[in-house]
Amino acid sequence: MQVDTLYAVNAEIIANGHRRNGSPRFAGVGDRGRVVVGSTRVDVMGEFAWASVRYQWFSADENLITEGQATLVLLRQPGTSSWRIVHAHSSQGR
Repeated sequence: MQVDTLYAVNAEIIANGHRRNGSPRFAGVGDRGRVVVGSTRVDVMGEFAWASVRYQWFSADENLITEGQATLVLLRQPGTSSWRIVHAHSSQGR
């Protein structure tokens, strides 16, 4: 089992309205391919941060491009400068 250090242990991950417990975490992203982040906005207030991300996933195997967007909520880990994602919500674009 691979440890995913970006996410809190009890993170809630929603993709296209359905809970995801494993990889791939974002809507429209398959097992094999490449993700390109198009734009990102991050706001921080105290111990919380939230980010809005637009992305594209390219699958060379299927000659497919999928667009999506995600909102992430992050929490600073107590006593450290590290952050973990506690909530991720993504949806597939057109």
